[in-house]
Amino acid sequence: MLKWFIRTFTVGALLISGALVIAQDVTPTPVQEMQEQATEESVMMDDNAYVRVANFAPDSDSVNVSLSEDGGSFDAVEYGQVGEWMAVPAGSYTASLNQSDVQSDETPLSAGSWTTLAIVASQEDGSFVIQPIQEAYAELIPGTAGITVVNATQDIPALNMLRDDVVYVSNLTPLSASEATSIASFRMDSGTFDIAFVQPEEPETPVVSLAQTEIPENTYMLIAVVDNGQGPETLTDITSAAEVAVVTGQLEAPGTVVEAVEAQENLTSLANAIEQTDLAEQLHGEGPFTLFAPANFVLDNNDFGSGEELANALRAYIVEGELTSQDVLNSGTLTTLDGTQLQVNLQGDNIYVNDAQILAVNIPATNGVIHIIGGSLVPQDAQ
Repeated sequence: MLKWFIRTFTVGALLISGALVIAQDVTPTPVQEMQEQATEESVMMDDNAYVRVANFAPDSDSVNVSLSEDGGSFDAVEYGQVGEWMAVPAGSYTASLNQSDVQSDETPLSAGSWTTLAIVASQEDGSFVIQPIQEAYAELIPGTAGITVVNATQDIPALNMLRDDVVYVSNLTPLSASEATSIASFRMDSGTFDIAFVQPEEPETPVVSLAQTEIPENTYMLIAVVDNGQGPETLTDITSAAEVAVVTGQLEAPGTVVEAVEAQENLTSLANAIEQTDLAEQLHGEGPFTLFAPANFVLDNNDFGSGEELANALRAYIVEGELTSQDVLNSGTLTTLDGTQLQVNLQGDNIYVNDAQILAVNIPATNGVIHIIGGSLVPQDAQ
């Protein structure tokens, strides 16, 4: 399965989309320590490496990329598309384009690494080459996202990225340049920012401007600046934490809220309760849902009833929509599926929903998100 990039084009000086990162081998910036930390904290350290293909070559037809050693293939990848992540045994691979002699250099894919094989046009003659992008898929803490930015143009020798008019990345050189390329990948705060890419010698003239760009919490974002022949544009791909959990085997496919509950050892009582009701079918649905999941000790110490009584009690813990920790914190008041009003407040560094403390946040599902709570949301005499 392929995903289309979100594309933004230059129209005057203002566009909408998203991006971030720090260039390698340049003067350190405040984000460099974050990049190094993210690289050291891979979201999955096992015997597998994770790889995908992205097409940044505007003049390419639909392309096929295969890995050596029977590492698998990515078929019919068009410009502006990115393949799904695939797990492969750690090792060294070459990537071949369209079963031709166009190959990448031998690329080591170490255990726990995340590598995007980018198809770009060569600076020398415009032919297509395959360049690896090592991405830092770090464990995401509340209020953060993983970001990777590359300069995939042929002719722009360097790009700075501005966040809210402040240089956040400097001297991002072209991915296809013969010298050492500058690739930035790190963990940063989520939120909405004004992003712009400028050439260092012309800081007042944006190459691409991205006004009010949302960096979603609990996601991984890849941003490429590309010249499509008519001018620069950005190609943006977002990978959810749930997609990462599924490909790494931490979450059983299809990875709905039900599977996500079943994968948590602190939610076994809730998993059993859901399976006893018609909520299981609903929570397997499209959603999205936000589940405030009572930990085992909450359900074990409270009588939630059985049958429809149990189902009704559990609906008081489910809100429509996918609300990450920051969304919950900013919501103030939430309404559950059964109409229960939930009051959200901050006590010290802890988020409370009614009188229940949130113990763990942003547990991903493909149709929503789960937050584990340490108390009941509804008084016993109201259940």
